[in-house]
Parts: sequence; structure tokens; C-alpha cells
Amino acid sequence: QTTIFIAVIIGLFTSTLYAQEAQSDYEIQQTFKEQYADYEQQVENVSSPDSAEKLIKSIKQFDQNYSEHKELLDKALYPDTYEEQMEN
Repeated sequence: QTTIFIAVIIGLFTSTLYAQEAQSDYEIQQTFKEQYADYEQQVENVSSPDSAEKLIKSIKQFDQNYSEHKELLDKALYPDTYEEQMEN
């Protein structure tokens, strides 16, 4: 009986971790899309060389933050890819 109880607890714990990971993937995708759209708007509204330079630095940081999730974002952005999005 103890073995069955431990197996059930491990199963519940594992499924909880999987659900958190799936939610985390979704959050990564949604946050990327929202921030990307925000950067598109900022690029259109750049008004000075100084603000353009700050925006470029910010976009480079954005790229560094999300490049580790490239495979996940490739799936979310299909038929585009992460690289294509960042080149635009």
C-alpha cells in the first residue's frame, strides 16, 4: 500500500511539473509576441538618433533573452521562424 501511495504522489508531482512547464511555454510565446509587437511600434515612431540607439540596444537585449527559446518560438511563429522575425 505504501508503494502505491508513493507512486500516486510521484505521478501527481510529475503531472504538476509538466503542467507548469506547458504554461511557461505558453507564457514565453505570448510575452515574445507582445513585446515584438511593441518593438515594431517603437521602430515606426523613432524620432531621433539617440532614441534609435537606445531602441537598438533594447532589441539586442530582447534577442538575447529569447534566443534560448528559439525552437519553441519557431513552432509558435510557423510558417515564420524566430530568425526571420528578428531580421525584420
